Amino acid sequence: MNKKPTYRVGESGFHGRMYEHLRGVPENNSKGPDLPNQQVELKSKKRGSGTKITLLTRAPMYDTHDEICSWHNFRDKYKNETERFYSTMKYNSPNNLGLYLRLSEDEELLFIRHIKEDMPIARWDVGELLSGASEKLANMDFAVLDMDEEKICKEVSYEGFQAKKFIELLLAGDIVVDTRMRGVFGGKPAKNRGTAFRAPESKLVKLYEKSKERTPFA
Repeated sequence: MNKKPTYRVGESGFHGRMYEHLRGVPENNSKGPDLPNQQVELKSKKRGSGTKITLLTRAPMYDTHDEICSWHNFRDKYKNETERFYSTMKYNSPNNLGLYLRLSEDEELLFIRHIKEDMPIARWDVGELLSGASEKLANMDFAVLDMDEEKICKEVSYEGFQAKKFIELLLAGDIVVDTRMRGVFGGKPAKNRGTAFRAPESKLVKLYEKSKERTPFA
């Protein structure tokens, strides 16, 4: 058990760091699972929250961050005055900015597309994406946390990640992609604050071969 918490209640990502602290896991930003010896990734949410669960973060391939972030802002092209690009995208379902996800014909690439553009904006290699997901999410312990009392209310173990189900949930719109980028205006460089594949808690069970509710660690 960590003696000193590495989080402040209310800051970004604090419930994830609280769960790591309660499980005795040092804070990390590894592309692999939080518990590498057991191949277990830790995920959590606060009690009563309807937020989606971040499964993994993987930036797509752009020409350059500055160029695409400027395009994403639609400042000149679509009269959007904001200097940031925060957007949730689903498969084959354009959002309010006209952005959506689509597989290539050979299903080897996953594209971010726009309804007014002929060419894709960005892309992931599907094989690399699923390889990363399989490594990161091989098994998962998921917790619902009481943030006031700093304790685990519910904990579920999921075993046997299924890459095929990841794609099925993506195509069904149950897994979405959230992009958070800030623009290049005023001389400031573009910053990619994370491109995340996310799903509701209720869909986690579909990603794994089996699941079991467990007695909380704390």
